[in-house]
Amino acid sequence: MSRFSLTTILALVFLASTANAWGKTAHQAIATLTYSNLNPSTKAAVDAILAASSSFSTLEGASTWPDEIRRQRPQTGSQHFVNYPGDDPLNGSCANTAVLPDACNDSKCVVTAIALYAQALASSKNARPTAQTAEQLAFLVHFASDLAQPLHASGYEKGGNGVDVVFRRRQTNIHSVWDTSIPEYTIQTKFGRDNARWIQYLSTLVRPGQALAECAASANPTNVDQVTKCAEVWAKESTDLVCKTVYPAGFEPGQQTAEEYYEDVYKVVDTQVAKAALRLAALLNKIYGGRS
Repeated sequence: MSRFSLTTILALVFLASTANAWGKTAHQAIATLTYSNLNPSTKAAVDAILAASSSFSTLEGASTWPDEIRRQRPQTGSQHFVNYPGDDPLNGSCANTAVLPDACNDSKCVVTAIALYAQALASSKNARPTAQTAEQLAFLVHFASDLAQPLHASGYEKGGNGVDVVFRRRQTNIHSVWDTSIPEYTIQTKFGRDNARWIQYLSTLVRPGQALAECAASANPTNVDQVTKCAEVWAKESTDLVCKTVYPAGFEPGQQTAEEYYEDVYKVVDTQVAKAALRLAALLNKIYGGRS
């Protein structure tokens, strides 16, 4: 799999417009980068699926749709995250990812949900796409993106939603800082408020071999166990980041996050966005039979 084509990205980047939340900022950036890295046959398949939807018409629109309908589909709520046992980072205890939590049974966590929707798409790839197929694609795109955000793999204080901090003189929580504040502040201060420049930068940031995408390129997408094992690798990386980077030594809830904190972590956020796109592209290329 090659790195992103700059020409393709420039043609697509306008689709990922500036927004006020991680959902639209990072999710749509991941979708844009993913699409630019799809093989021609996979792009054709994805385009046909998107054409079957009345809810969205682009991969960027599909990427945020699962959040938009979350209240109408409460049964999907737990599929946005995974909570491993032993996750107590402020007391020196990192999550134990050796065994999937029972909550992941029946595809009720993000790890097994990724496998569920990959299998569904792979099993129907030769059939005429329907609105249901488009929904399955949207969930796969969204959940693969969610798993790259470290706090979606942390049960500690509800994924950090209960860890109060002050960021840029604003009272918030650490989950929101990683979801929203860091990406937006990066675009504002590093890229002149220009999403297109940010996405161009992300396209050069990570090589495929650094993205843990190989398992997606080699797994049989109709085999839930194989895709689950791959998603577990991605989850392990996220839990490690929670323990070592999100909550570094000396981190104190309720305190002003120092400028040094932002400088230490913003590149990690950027890297996770880029990795998610490469992983998702590898998985979609595998599903639709293109070369990875």
